[in-house]
Amino acid sequence: MKNEKIFNELASLAVVLGQPQQPERLKRYVEILKDHDLDKIIKAIRLIELSNKFFPQPVEILQKINPPEIDIEDQAGEIAGEIFGEIKNMNVYDPFSNPIVFKYREIIQRMGGVEYLCSLSIEEGSTANAQIRRAAKSWLARRQFNDQKEEFEKVEHKNELSRIDFNGLL
Repeated sequence: MKNEKIFNELASLAVVLGQPQQPERLKRYVEILKDHDLDKIIKAIRLIELSNKFFPQPVEILQKINPPEIDIEDQAGEIAGEIFGEIKNMNVYDPFSNPIVFKYREIIQRMGGVEYLCSLSIEEGSTANAQIRRAAKSWLARRQFNDQKEEFEKVEHKNELSRIDFNGLL
């Protein structure tokens, strides 16, 4: 039953993307996917329907089922490095002309703004670096949550649309 459901979902995906697939190929996809949770498989296929132009490789579906873990600590360190690397290029009078300032404006604002960061001494920089890392971790966590929430809402909206009864119009 589960294998049949996966096969039907993949066949529907092929129709949605306008790329009919050979039944043998879809059966092989089922073999690859069958050990995963059915709800996660269906959610992954629905997300692919919304984002792909072409029929995915199995690895693309598996990445949607089990997205790679993002190390927020490392990302926060990279952001802090980018911000501190750009301090010398920041224009206090026109801060958003700098793409790094624009990209990380929420973090920089939380740290007291461009003027404050530019005024830091070398000794104060290490303390500020740790504070920026913490602010960046918080910012990344919020973004990750909002991205997941947005993807879920897209899938749920599409599912609601597919349940609408068009009174025999289709």
